[in-house]
Formats: sequence, C-alpha cells, structure tokens
Amino acid sequence: MTQLLPAHFIRTFMLLNAAVLVILLFTAISVGSVSIPVNEIVQAIWQSCCTTAETETNTHHIIITLVRAPRAVVGACVGAALAVAGVQMQGLFKNPLASPSIVGISSGGALGSPCFSNRRSNLQYFSHP
Repeated sequence: MTQLLPAHFIRTFMLLNAAVLVILLFTAISVGSVSIPVNEIVQAIWQSCCTTAETETNTHHIIITLVRAPRAVVGACVGAALAVAGVQMQGLFKNPLASPSIVGISSGGALGSPCFSNRRSNLQYFSHP
C-alpha cells in the first residue's frame, strides 16, 4: 500500500520548486559574457510585458529581451516537456527505469543525426528531384 503525502507538504514542495525555477531563470539571464544586474532584468521584463513605453535602446535591455530571456524560457519549457515525456513512458510501460531505447527513439535519433547534420545537404535525402 502506498501512503499519500499530506497536502501541505506537497504545496510547500511545489512552492519551493517554483521559487528555485525563478531563481535559476534569473541566474541564466544575468550570467553571460555581459553580466547584467538583477534589477535591470526585472526592469527590462517589466517594460517589455507591462508597459507601452517606447522600444528601449539600452544594450542590456536588448540582450535580455531578444537573446537571454527567450533562451531561458525555451530551455525551461523543453526541460519540462522532457520530464513529462519521461513520466509518460514510465507510466505506459509500468517500469520506473523506462528509457527511450525501449521504443526505438535512440535508434531513430542515431539514424536522423547523420542525415540532418550535413549542412550542405539541405534535406536533399528527403526531397523529390
């Protein structure tokens, strides 16, 4: 028999995970070849999302809104999607050690990688003459 955890423990765990995610997103945005302080990150995100001010020409603002923030958000979304895919595979096969090789995803990736890695090919293997 499995024993369920108390609701307050789960709620606290989820809030702690959300806080860690936000801290890591701010860290990912601030660290790079150009260090950006957290207050400028907050200001740039606030101006981009919540105000109708003119487009900022500040270098830090441009770096945040056009390069680092989209990369950090996409990275978090991809990580979440991979986690959900792993949980689905474990649930589908009822195996806590389920891996992509069970259904051939690894083999398909091994085949697709050389086919698409040639930059000059431009998908020539899969296009009609």
